Amino acid sequence: MAQTPDEKTYVEIPFIEQLKGMGWDHIEGDIDVPYLTERESFRDVLLTKRLVSFKSVYLGIFCDFFIAQIQLLLMSTGEQKSFL
Repeated sequence: MAQTPDEKTYVEIPFIEQLKGMGWDHIEGDIDVPYLTERESFRDVLLTKRLVSFKSVYLGIFCDFFIAQIQLLLMSTGEQKSFL
């Protein structure tokens, strides 16, 4: 019997492989253990420690604006975290 097509097989895995081919890191996670993916809880949608690293390496003069915009977005959703 043929396997039923699913989103993970036909969308997620090829996309992850594409990003890895472009130099991105992939962190294999666990749906029950948030700290395996550098989160305190699954409500954390941004990996803020990695974002700060990204800021220092890639964003240059635009980093402060970019970080401020993300913090405004988080505050508008009720998140009160600061990661600067």
